[in-house]
Amino acid sequence: MAMSDRLLAAWYQGHPALKLLQPLEWLYRRVVMNKRKRFLAGEGEIYQPPVPLIVVGNITVGGTGKTPLILWMIQHCQRSGLRVGVVSRGYGAKPPQLPWRVEATQSADVAGDEPLLIVQRTDVPLMIDPDRSRAVKALLASEPLDL
Repeated sequence: MAMSDRLLAAWYQGHPALKLLQPLEWLYRRVVMNKRKRFLAGEGEIYQPPVPLIVVGNITVGGTGKTPLILWMIQHCQRSGLRVGVVSRGYGAKPPQLPWRVEATQSADVAGDEPLLIVQRTDVPLMIDPDRSRAVKALLASEPLDL
């Protein structure tokens, strides 16, 4: 069984070893609460792009069909005549710089397997960067997009 499969099984089946992480839950909860409080107070940098965004993520840990949903949404929007771009954190990618524009001819090592799949199937401009605001800015600077 692959490591990712074992982690998912432990996550969903409540493996006893996960109890070791409970002390970190308090710290994580405090960090998230403080971040939310700052956001609601209007503190910190909030980037609002000039085009609408659809965020697909934070649903659950892996394997829930986010990539097929994204592919369907892109194709639906393209059929409607919309110019669509995609931003990804680029999990597993090792680009030479960030933000990084994914091209269909790149390797999955550089681009990440899911971003590469999305570009190869839909031919949309796709930028990867863990800093999603920076990726959106770079994408909009390089392409006229509607969504």
